[in-house]
Amino acid sequence: PAISDGGGGEEDAVEMYQWDCCGHLILRNVMDPSWLHTALAAIELLKQQPESDSVAGAPEVFDPLPAGALLGLPEPYAAAFARMLDHPAITRRLQWILGPGWVVEGPPAPTTANAGGPPLAIHSGGAPTTPINLIRTKHGRNHCEVVKVAWQLRDVNLNGREDGGYICIPGSHRARRQLPFGTNFQREDPMADANLALREDGHLQLLPMRAGDVCIFMAASQTHGAAGWRDELGRRTVIYGVS
Repeated sequence: PAISDGGGGEEDAVEMYQWDCCGHLILRNVMDPSWLHTALAAIELLKQQPESDSVAGAPEVFDPLPAGALLGLPEPYAAAFARMLDHPAITRRLQWILGPGWVVEGPPAPTTANAGGPPLAIHSGGAPTTPINLIRTKHGRNHCEVVKVAWQLRDVNLNGREDGGYICIPGSHRARRQLPFGTNFQREDPMADANLALREDGHLQLLPMRAGDVCIFMAASQTHGAAGWRDELGRRTVIYGVS
């Protein structure tokens, strides 16, 4: 895995405040149009390979792709994803989010879905407190143990649309009460009617992102999940973990 040897990246007061308050940080326009085009073309190429086919008889909404396949594609496709792992816009933030010595946990994985794709129930959160989800402040800096880095390859949830995908409760990394296990809140689609009050109150949020944006979020601390995919244009996100 890729390992950072430190170096003390620059610290941006506004971004650090946003991270501390929300549990996630969105970086805008990290990818240029050429890079986006290559990454999207690579995923379409991967989807055409026999090993990416779904199990016979599985619904069309399921769109499984091998987790480590992106770096095994021919050039220039593999390079489009390799550069995500050490892009300066990401590594600079990871220096003050995780501190020196962070490790990329695995290869970038494609997260794709067709219209009607299934949700991922709400999970994680700051309670009960364990070493992996603990958020601590020391010498004026916030420290987190595990994050995910999600690269958005298509526009999502813009202009009031509810396309689906990543959904979270901003600020929930500070919670000290467990998720209400056994309720609709946890076991159903986050966008289900049972959770309407949470959405209307602004607690449960779909994040608007444009193609080329990157979201870094507290994977073990922030309460999050994935809403079922609704847009006819398939979901295209690439994600990897860092700790």
